[in-house]
Amino acid sequence: MAKKKERFRMPDGTMTTDVKRYCKAYHDLAKPICAATGAVVHAFDPSIQFNVGGKESFGRVVDLPVSFIIKLNKALKKGDNV
Repeated sequence: MAKKKERFRMPDGTMTTDVKRYCKAYHDLAKPICAATGAVVHAFDPSIQFNVGGKESFGRVVDLPVSFIIKLNKALKKGDNV
């Protein structure tokens, strides 16, 4: 019997068995926030946690829901005031 592949939830709610695609989707979603703030991705799924103190500061983590990040990224892309 073939081993059942583990499934991962993508930020858009779809499922995948491709770990690289799964990780890339969350990191791509976080990229604009990381670029604007200098934060680094600490963890993800179902939300994304950002370490706002840089790579060496593990005490300052901000947890943002994916739905909020999607809205924020759209506003940043359009140049809207958020």
